[in-house]
Amino acid sequence: TAYFSVTPYNGIVYNHVAKYLQRPATTANILDFKVLRVAEVLLNKAEAYAQNSPIKDEAKALAALDKLRSNRYIGFVSPGETGVALLNAIYLERRLELAFENDRFYDLKRRNVPINRDATHGDFADGSGTVTPAQYRTLAVTDKKWQMPFSQTAINVNPNLTQDLEWK
Repeated sequence: TAYFSVTPYNGIVYNHVAKYLQRPATTANILDFKVLRVAEVLLNKAEAYAQNSPIKDEAKALAALDKLRSNRYIGFVSPGETGVALLNAIYLERRLELAFENDRFYDLKRRNVPINRDATHGDFADGSGTVTPAQYRTLAVTDKKWQMPFSQTAINVNPNLTQDLEWK
């Protein structure tokens, strides 16, 4: 209920993201928008310490991740992940914690991971309905759509700026 609501639209029941609905008992569309939350800071810290880098410290990475998880899950007991399992736990928690906050695209792009969409569930709340067409289910890391085109406004303002040939 914190993230989703299920409501009909034109007689069909859909899932809706409710994460950004207004505060209870306030004027419609009034929302305390969070630009950067403590959860994201903890996940950034955990990921930085878990990477193969000069500051690698898996104990600090796990401590940051567990601080977040202990505040999210009742009775949480750390599995004590290390190595690849620790990185995968951080990536999973980023996906869960930052859902619908416009981070996923950039997380995948930063990690050089393709986009793979579900091929079995449709767009209705019960999973039926239209399944994403095959040609749109995967976005390879080499696809031009990972780079956004320059806006026409930017091109108009700066005559030295030219659109990438693939976007023309």
